[in-house]
Amino acid sequence: MAFEGDIPYVAAWVDLDEGPRLTSNIVDCPIEKVRIGMEVEAVFEEAAPGIFLPKFKPAPATDQPAFL
Repeated sequence: MAFEGDIPYVAAWVDLDEGPRLTSNIVDCPIEKVRIGMEVEAVFEEAAPGIFLPKFKPAPATDQPAFL
């Protein structure tokens, strides 16, 4: 499987500051640390040669809200 290394997936709706909402994955964050309202930043992972997918990881050095 091409994405087997990503299991378990953490799927999320991400509201961008510019207005749109994306469905994507949260990466580089343990599942138990993912929270609604947490600040994230975009990362782009190459899924195939020349094809990049936007994913999101926690933003560095911010106080994350503790909402579930």
